[in-house]
Amino acid sequence: LIGEEKDSKNCENPSFIWSCLIKEIIPQIKRLIKRKVSPTERQKGTISSLMIRPQMINAFFTLLKKMPPKIMEFESNYLLMTLCNGLRSKDSDHRESVRKELANIMGYMGVSKLADILSHLSSVLYDGYRLYI
Repeated sequence: LIGEEKDSKNCENPSFIWSCLIKEIIPQIKRLIKRKVSPTERQKGTISSLMIRPQMINAFFTLLKKMPPKIMEFESNYLLMTLCNGLRSKDSDHRESVRKELANIMGYMGVSKLADILSHLSSVLYDGYRLYI
């Protein structure tokens, strides 16, 4: 009982909540964004052993919109790079879902982040079949 009272007092402390969010919850969400690729998906032409989940990125971005600007700026760069890496997939359905999510995020971020988005895209999609994407 004494330990429970101490934990409940910590939960009411705003700095404890921010610390928990930044140190525990956000890293767990980042791990959920990517999933391992099955052997059948590997045969379809997935480049990496991990495939991103655009719906999880949407949920994470919705959470980030509620955060202070510093956290939003830092984590949005991670999301943009992850989405751009998702465009490298040879699976057209996966690429299409990633494109839609990238368009949603770009719509929210506006013109001010367009240069960052284009630099991420040009660094990832640089040769071969990736160039036309």
